[in-house]
Amino acid sequence: MVTVGVDLHKRVAQIAVLTPEGEVSQHRLETIPREITQFFAKLPAQTPVAVEASATWWWFIDLLEALGHRPVLSHPKQTKAIAAARLKNDRVDAARLAMLLRADLLPAVWIPPTSLREARELVRHRIRLTQLRTCLRNMLQSMLARRNLRPVEATKWMSVHGLQELAALSLPPAPSIIREDCFKLLHVFDAQIRELDMQLTSPSGVSAKHRSASSRNTPTLASARSTRYSEGGCVPVAAARSSLRRAPSFKRSATPSLEATWRACDTLNPLTKSRSAADGLWSPVSIGSLQTQAGN
Repeated sequence: MVTVGVDLHKRVAQIAVLTPEGEVSQHRLETIPREITQFFAKLPAQTPVAVEASATWWWFIDLLEALGHRPVLSHPKQTKAIAAARLKNDRVDAARLAMLLRADLLPAVWIPPTSLREARELVRHRIRLTQLRTCLRNMLQSMLARRNLRPVEATKWMSVHGLQELAALSLPPAPSIIREDCFKLLHVFDAQIRELDMQLTSPSGVSAKHRSASSRNTPTLASARSTRYSEGGCVPVAAARSSLRRAPSFKRSATPSLEATWRACDTLNPLTKSRSAADGLWSPVSIGSLQTQAGN
């Protein structure tokens, strides 16, 4: 049987085809779907193809499966530990993958289905949004700390009363610009995170205006058996964890960074199901009302 190893990059793919006789032929193609499709369409059906789990494997695996081949995703670090080569280039890496796959020595990892990969991506996207929102809050508090400004009517600046006091605080021109800019951006992030929470937890999943025709039946995280609550709303992540138990033949997920995503979800401060009372205080209308109340 023909065995294929692919060293995949963003713009090029080095492909090593190992024949049953043990001969290796090398091919270098641009990562254009049409060219990749034409090449692999010439190979026999169910050809095993080894690819390392890099940052660009999603589309390539989907393309191979659509052509009827059998992609095998390898763990990069474990693959290097098994067959580390003194001479390292794209041709050597591709041939090494094909030979390890032929010898059944390739440290394979599980390939999650498309629906689960997209659900995980949404969870990671929400985590990044909350991290950016935290950076903005820290920027505000740093600006106030540099001027030794402390809240009088509240214990913290980011509390409800602290935000009211901050909105009415008289500041020089430069910190006033920083305050107004941060308030506007925080309002945008709050709205985006709130909408993302609705998409993640709604039974229908992502709203229709954000879905393509090909993904209308994609399962969402709403079917998770348990839910973890993180800052700003609820985000179910048990679906990603429980999916690993459905792959007994592989020890690791195809995306190593998912473990960091779980740790980030676990370390966020849990809140109740109700929203924070400070939600909505970032909008320009709310800022103006706070300033009016402070003036009265």
